[in-house]
Amino acid sequence: MPTNTTEASLKEITQLTGASWSAWLESGEDWSLRACYHLTNKQRLNLFKYLAAPALRNWLSAGLRGETGPRTRVVSTRSGLPAGRLYAFADPGNQRVLLVSALALSPAEQRIWRVISRADFTNSLLDPSLTAVSLNPDLEIPFHLPEALNRLLATAAATGQLAGGAHWRLFGDQGQSGM
Repeated sequence: MPTNTTEASLKEITQLTGASWSAWLESGEDWSLRACYHLTNKQRLNLFKYLAAPALRNWLSAGLRGETGPRTRVVSTRSGLPAGRLYAFADPGNQRVLLVSALALSPAEQRIWRVISRADFTNSLLDPSLTAVSLNPDLEIPFHLPEALNRLLATAAATGQLAGGAHWRLFGDQGQSGM
């Protein structure tokens, strides 16, 4: 059973796209495993050995630098990983790579993985540790309303949606009356 939101999401997306396994890695001096699905402990160790190969390190580093080029490789069973085609979906902004192994991924499935690779599940609004609060009790959608609103406003502000007068449309004319 998945232990956190990231692992639960990886499991769901891996199953939906027909992939055999997935691993979310973060780049630093060495690779660190943020989450994975359908890899045994031994296969996880083999993954790190595989990642240490200079050719693979260069291939993944090119993706993190935003370089275009083929982002698939064939993985043989000699690597200690399940055989298949290895797809790399990089998020250069966060220095993370999502590795996905499958016999083949359709263009639509690759697009799903590309979008997911840029998601940040560590800041999920669907945090199961929080008390469920819902605008409509019939929906039964758990989220922490103040945190969700803060993130929504921060995202809107960061993308320029709250420039100029938009602030007053959201919060009323409170600041304009001389308060």
